[in-house]
Amino acid sequence: MEELKKQGDLLYSFFTRSGAKYYISRDERDLFADHSEVFVKFIRFACKYAAYHKDKKYILEGIWTYLFFDDPSRFSRYAVYMKGTSLIKSKFRRMIRESSNTPLESWYRLVDFGVYAADTTFYDINLDKWRRYYEKKPETVLKEEENYFTLLRAGIMAKINSINECFVHGDEKGIRNIMKNAQASKGMDITEKTIVIEECKRAISDLK
Repeated sequence: MEELKKQGDLLYSFFTRSGAKYYISRDERDLFADHSEVFVKFIRFACKYAAYHKDKKYILEGIWTYLFFDDPSRFSRYAVYMKGTSLIKSKFRRMIRESSNTPLESWYRLVDFGVYAADTTFYDINLDKWRRYYEKKPETVLKEEENYFTLLRAGIMAKINSINECFVHGDEKGIRNIMKNAQASKGMDITEKTIVIEECKRAISDLK
């Protein structure tokens, strides 16, 4: 609760007053108890609160919405934004993020990850229901996220396609030029540079 207080008066005042029944401490969370009822009640509270708020805007962030609400049509009147991260990836990131705090917490996160890894198939099926529902709606916009990894992948694939083109035509000089440009490039990421150079070396070796 002290950590929550540092994040701002709005959150702290909510969870110590009207939202006290929705507060789950770190100790309670680490007991691996089923808190699904709390999340469901909180989501319903948020919807009801927003309906009477003058701005009528709110954000529910996290995996809890699709985990505890099977029917996505219940949210058909709201704007819904779905990211592509799966539950198991989300839990893995949390395990890495919190595992270095203390040995006990490292154990908690490892067990936590194991529990969710076993259930991820069931929950991801539920997520697929949400995806299918919104994919059929004409107003839905599907957009590939342009983050560091997607841009990196696109850059690498463009270079590999060039290497393959040279390889097909037996153009060893062209491959060496791609490798030379990669070695001298200041704009390429170190990962992209390493992959491209190694692909060039393999292609040159296969030509001989």
